[in-house]
Amino acid sequence: MQLAVGETSDDHPDWPRFRIGINSGPAALGNVGAGAHRSFTAIGDTTNVAARLQAGGSAGGILIGQATYDAVRDEVAAEPFGDLDLKGKPDPVPTFEVRVDPTASA
Repeated sequence: MQLAVGETSDDHPDWPRFRIGINSGPAALGNVGAGAHRSFTAIGDTTNVAARLQAGGSAGGILIGQATYDAVRDEVAAEPFGDLDLKGKPDPVPTFEVRVDPTASA
């Protein structure tokens, strides 16, 4: 996803860049809302942290939490991004930035 959007962004540098936050852990899944406003979603601390990782990352970047890093460390290039103070978390949260090879195909 990062590579594909990067190609588009290279052609349109004035377009907004996205950020991705990924966190692993338990979440409550199900339909939320009623009638036309109902949607299937995931809620809970895991998804809240993912949203905050997304907000704390750099434009075009991918931040992952510790549990995600532990799960993919042998398959994904990532380096420490630092401990972030996230709303709702009493202690700083260790984060890692995924490094994508720009020569890889999308």
